[in-house]
Amino acid sequence: MKNNNDQFRVFISSTFKDMDKERSYLVEWIFPRIKELCAERDVEFFPIDLRWGITEEEGKDGKIINACFEEIDNSRPFFIGLIGDRYGWQPTIADLGKNAPALLERYPWLSKDIEDGLSITEMEMQYGALRQKEIDAAFYIRQSPKENISQSNVSNEHPHLTRLKDAIVKNKHIHSSSYASLEQLGDMVYNDLKAVIDAEFPTDKDQRQLNKHDRSFRSHLTNYVDLSNYHKQIEEALGRLNSKQRFLALHGLKGSGKSTVLCTFIDQYTKSHDAEIVYYDMAKVPLEQDINNVFRGRIEKSVSDPALNFFFTPLGYLSLSKSKERILALDNLEYLSPKLHEYFIRLLIMFNDDPNIKIIITHTDYEFNPYSTSGNDETYSYISIDSLAAEKVEVHGIPRENIPIFVKRYLKQFGKSLAPQQLEQFKTPHYTENPHYLIMALYQLVEFGVFEKIQNKIDYLTENSDYNKWKREKNTFNYMSSISTPVIYTLDNVITRDVGDNGEPNRIAMVFWVLFILSRVYGGGFTEQEIIEIFSFTPIQWALFRPQVMLICRVQNGEILFHDNMFDYIIGHISDEKKEEACNAVIRYYEQLPWQYELEEEFSSQKYKRFLSEADKVRAKRSFRKAQVLPIFLFHSGRYQQLQTYFNDPKIRKNIPADDVKWLEKRLQEKLKTSK
Repeated sequence: MKNNNDQFRVFISSTFKDMDKERSYLVEWIFPRIKELCAERDVEFFPIDLRWGITEEEGKDGKIINACFEEIDNSRPFFIGLIGDRYGWQPTIADLGKNAPALLERYPWLSKDIEDGLSITEMEMQYGALRQKEIDAAFYIRQSPKENISQSNVSNEHPHLTRLKDAIVKNKHIHSSSYASLEQLGDMVYNDLKAVIDAEFPTDKDQRQLNKHDRSFRSHLTNYVDLSNYHKQIEEALGRLNSKQRFLALHGLKGSGKSTVLCTFIDQYTKSHDAEIVYYDMAKVPLEQDINNVFRGRIEKSVSDPALNFFFTPLGYLSLSKSKERILALDNLEYLSPKLHEYFIRLLIMFNDDPNIKIIITHTDYEFNPYSTSGNDETYSYISIDSLAAEKVEVHGIPRENIPIFVKRYLKQFGKSLAPQQLEQFKTPHYTENPHYLIMALYQLVEFGVFEKIQNKIDYLTENSDYNKWKREKNTFNYMSSISTPVIYTLDNVITRDVGDNGEPNRIAMVFWVLFILSRVYGGGFTEQEIIEIFSFTPIQWALFRPQVMLICRVQNGEILFHDNMFDYIIGHISDEKKEEACNAVIRYYEQLPWQYELEEEFSSQKYKRFLSEADKVRAKRSFRKAQVLPIFLFHSGRYQQLQTYFNDPKIRKNIPADDVKWLEKRLQEKLKTSK
């Protein structure tokens, strides 16, 4: 499943003109109700309708076609198809323009579909659902009003449309229904989506949390290379654990594959041993203050100490049976904030008093830790993992001899292949041992797609230049400088997709700037919906950039944030004017939202309200975010007097996190003195 654990993405496919009323009805009346259902489960709902808000002429652009296919992949396994009385635009190879070679190479089946006269809409439906088996797809076929049906109309229906409808109805892997009115369509879509939400994101908090970790676990089971050596080391280390030493730490550089090693080990170990293993992904644990705590007294406070809750929840999933080997696997431990990270390690030491429970953790080596710097430019000193007295297994990444196999299998997913000597080239760079950075480089190769020039790109990505060869001979080409190769290439590729008339990067660079600020000062990021709203992206604009952005960033607790400190390279691409424009966009967005004290006054005046509605909870959450985010961007945009005014207002000040007030006030006084 490619859906993020905190998102429910559904791709919606239809023709342009005759589905306008249907799409409008769903957007205005049905999807808001689905958003509320998802909000109850702390999940964001994203209906992906890339035909919404663009003209039919724009829809014929090759880049948009490619974006549609990518968003289908990003939304799997969820897909909705709407069928009316039109078959849709049937493109020729020439219609794909200059993007034709790249599209045809990436999607080899596209050539035959065009030759057979398939419409773009049917291509979406075939790729997204009809040719798939493991899919959660629903199709809704409109019944033409009886009074408008004549024999001539029936006989004049496009033959491909008739064939497509028959194929949909006969397909055993998808659900199909017919409707006669917008209201009937709306009821069907709502009920079908609600059933999916209930199954994927249950209302029971414990079960929902388990589902979230289970989805994370399964996402790591697509393994490209042999990991048996790591599995053997882990099993031997587990055998050495005893009542005094019950911890095993898998450690290594960021992106080296620790999670994949852990999950594939668990998958195989449980098949051959009488063991009970609970997997818990710490990157999926909500770190932000729970919305229940925003308005005390209105909703019962759920937990008194989040760190205690983090520990006891996964531990509680293990049974009390001592007949089985019991193992608690805690993945991505470093993604806890620095304060909670230290507290959590101490809790592991203090409360793991059951000699029958063994604990495996994964941890990123310090120098690549995403939280290695803070707003006050001091380096956080993480409590050493050595304090756990743990057995250790170091994950080095992909063995050099297996790198060509990894590259070959990754590219095969996109219908691409390289010659044996080209595959061998990827064994040379330092960074290719690291799966994260290797995938980043390979994705740029997939995106490039011009076969005649592919060798030049391979030479660049494998550092096969005379200069790099000379640096390697002099032993001056280290791991850090090697990693900069795929990072800079990716950033350049992203930035050049969104440039103004003067060649200067526009909104995407601005997105990176605001994410950079939050990652350094706040340790968090923006939700996808916040980014879309702050920078006024249309669905198709965001779809064009999202795949590249997600190579550079990651999603944690529903927020998009920088993946690690290597991406500071982005700053060199952004002018001071664009930085200021980006900050102003964030400020405008949050200034229109109410402060927490304003909502508290509003809610307290409504005596009849015992509990907050889902809409009120969303407002409260946004208000809480305003108190976190707005002061930071006021400071970075130089609006010191306005920020000072907020600090002087006790009603506002009490809602701004105390750590932010302390840090910002100190620097605010320095700036105000300088300005005088």
